[in-house]
Amino acid sequence: MGTIFRSHKVNGYCAFCRSPHWHYRQKSLGSFHIVMSLATAAVMSIYIFGELDPRLCLFFVSGLCLSEIFTQIRWRLSLVCRQCGFDPVTYKKDPNQAVNLVKSRLERRQQSTSWALRPIHLPTLTAERAISLQKTENQPRLSKQI
Repeated sequence: MGTIFRSHKVNGYCAFCRSPHWHYRQKSLGSFHIVMSLATAAVMSIYIFGELDPRLCLFFVSGLCLSEIFTQIRWRLSLVCRQCGFDPVTYKKDPNQAVNLVKSRLERRQQSTSWALRPIHLPTLTAERAISLQKTENQPRLSKQI
């Protein structure tokens, strides 16, 4: 009963600009979605064929595929910050690409007049932090040996 009545959205903050942000909790289908897909397939089978037919499996599998696709797309799109454009999944795969996406989003935001009255709180880089980042970039990385 706990999963049915839980909220589908999680409140939090953007990892880059610290603005309030929400995203969907579920990345893939749950048991409720599977049961509802089976019920929908049964109703469609009875409506089309007049009885429960083995072709019900075709409706069931196609319903599961479509539900999974839409759930994945909804989850993935909800992760992107609406203020700065930061995407944690892209950052985890390729940080340089994530930086370029945020830069392009902020440049578009700066040129647009509709965003002029909505301030964004970008992180600041102190001199000490810049020096420590340069030191860590210059150090050779150790590779794991198996």
